[in-house]
Amino acid sequence: DALDTTVACLRVAKLVAEDVVFDRDRALAATRVGYLDATDLADLLVAKGVPFREAHDRVGQAVNAAIEEGVELGGLSAPARTAVMPELDGVDLAAELTTGAMLARRDVSMKCP
Repeated sequence: DALDTTVACLRVAKLVAEDVVFDRDRALAATRVGYLDATDLADLLVAKGVPFREAHDRVGQAVNAAIEEGVELGGLSAPARTAVMPELDGVDLAAELTTGAMLARRDVSMKCP
């Protein structure tokens, strides 16, 4: 029964994959909102020597500050950034947290502007 169910699921997945059409512009726009860049922000902190557990906590604080300011992480005010992530003073977060910059730091086949 499990094998039959798996085969049926794979057949459906094949049909979906054959006919799927991606709207690259819409997908790219969707990556710019919603704090999807939080993991990359944590990675930037880790690269500056912050242990990941602490970086994770600080990024949570940064997200809360960004929500309060009504901005994405790349637009966080300098005082809020310095309070939570002094290691990143002088780093252009707006540039470092673009989709293109985040993908450039990863081994992916798709590159974005």
